[in-house]
Amino acid sequence: MTLAHETVPGTEVYGPGTFIDKTVLPVPVDARRVFELLASRTPGFTQNKALWDTVHFEGRPEPMVQGPIKSPVMAAALHAMGGVVANELLELRDGNPATENSVTVNTDHAGIWLGSVFTTYINGSDVSTLARSGKFEFTLRTEL
Repeated sequence: MTLAHETVPGTEVYGPGTFIDKTVLPVPVDARRVFELLASRTPGFTQNKALWDTVHFEGRPEPMVQGPIKSPVMAAALHAMGGVVANELLELRDGNPATENSVTVNTDHAGIWLGSVFTTYINGSDVSTLARSGKFEFTLRTEL
């Protein structure tokens, strides 16, 4: 089902090696397109199209984080790939065909972490303000 998707060079706007969509797709449709692109090019990932067809994307058509960056779409596609692998593992464990299971990815939920940085407050200050102030303390622990 891989959709033909046209882009134009975005060098003048975003720098060398960047591209801009000619037509903006709804996020669930674009997530499906990216999922199939990644699945087809990832070594060792199943090429069984029947398994790919068990994946369903749902969510709002507009991206959660506005702009040209496809992080929410990419996050949803990668979640779907993880779901397909999980169903393959279940098939090995219980013997039921993976094609009898399904994977549903809500593109809004998969991409929510992108917006969550700006919704966290610690003692009344947002994370970006705390980071700039140098008030974060990081402790690295290693336990054996």
